[in-house]
Amino acid sequence: PMLDVTVSLAIENAIKDAVEAGKQVLIVSSQSQIRSRLTRLGLFEILPKDALLTDRTDALTKACDLI
Repeated sequence: PMLDVTVSLAIENAIKDAVEAGKQVLIVSSQSQIRSRLTRLGLFEILPKDALLTDRTDALTKACDLI
């Protein structure tokens, strides 16, 4: 799947709102194009490096560990 500009901006706003509210954000994507788009938006400057995961199961395990 591709991220168009509108979707990218919506994701950016949701992530920034969550971070500003003190929430943990995890992103799951195995596609380099999507990671590149999110990087260009500067999202990994406000998220910790371990917020990006490539496996959904790993993300769910990490999310459970966070709560």
